[in-house]
Amino acid sequence: IHTCRDASNAPQFVDLHLNKLPGGNDQLLVINNVTLRKLTEEALFKEKKRAQVTLDSIADGVLTTDIDGNLTYMNPVAESYTGKVFIDVKGQEIISVLKIFDLKTHTLFDNPINEYVDGKASNWKPDGLLINADRQEFFVENSLAPLKNERDELMGAVVVFRDVTRLHRLIQKISYQASHDSLTGLVNRGEFEKRLTSTIMNAKQQNSTHSLLYLDLDKFKAVNDTCGHTAGDQMLCQIAGIIHNRIRQRDTFARIGGDEFGIILEHCQEEKAMRIANEIQSDLNDFQFNWKEHSFRTSVSIGAVEITDDSGEYVSVLSLADSACYEAKEAGRNRIHLYNKNDEEFAQRYG
Repeated sequence: IHTCRDASNAPQFVDLHLNKLPGGNDQLLVINNVTLRKLTEEALFKEKKRAQVTLDSIADGVLTTDIDGNLTYMNPVAESYTGKVFIDVKGQEIISVLKIFDLKTHTLFDNPINEYVDGKASNWKPDGLLINADRQEFFVENSLAPLKNERDELMGAVVVFRDVTRLHRLIQKISYQASHDSLTGLVNRGEFEKRLTSTIMNAKQQNSTHSLLYLDLDKFKAVNDTCGHTAGDQMLCQIAGIIHNRIRQRDTFARIGGDEFGIILEHCQEEKAMRIANEIQSDLNDFQFNWKEHSFRTSVSIGAVEITDDSGEYVSVLSLADSACYEAKEAGRNRIHLYNKNDEEFAQRYG
């Protein structure tokens, strides 16, 4: 292709072909004006270059596939998060490079092209966990779109993901702080009441049996009065650790007051609940708290209530457990009192 200028001195692009004519020495020069085609090609190249620079510079990971779900493009951000270089994985199935797992089911997301191809299932969701080649984990937000030609025919798919790991962890931290006691790290009263409500609902709907323990430390105030609140806080943390070792992983252990704790024992009937309560009581009787030149022994009074399908709302169940704990203290402390609905004396006190 050659350049020249027309009569108005405007630049033109021409394609020259010199053809020998038959029967003589004459030649035919054919000049094709390809200015429009050349300018169109240059415009398309500039547009492609601009798009490439844009995709390479944005903070999101971008990948594209063909109609078969094989990788056709990956920007540098996607390379960095997946741990793969595009030139090495071009043409491979995208899910062999981009491994994003469902946050709830922990299953690998399908090939994104499945979202748009008839007869194929897809489990693509906006949020997921990206695990790269080095086993690093990132929480990501995803978006997915079909890639179509000018005739509206499917050509492939575009996947865009954004790293939201810091935001996700911040939300988790705020959620944890809102539902846990800042001193002991145990579930706080608000969260405990939510879980107790859920447990009561389970008992009613599934005809299941659970138990609630209400614990109140005996003579704890003496520690604060003698050594100060710092010592009292340390003692509470140590006691919480001792009790925590006696309960099961699925149970809920909460600090519901200054020196009061609550335990929801899931799928635990009266006999087993009393055994756990006795073990906790025995452990605390063996515990000695030392602070500077002072030593303290403590005990615990425990109220126990069984949660069944005829239990009331959480307020009444918690109140019964609190009253049972009060009965244990009234009987001389360091005791366990199990609520019995046929106990007339207890019913009178509770009323």
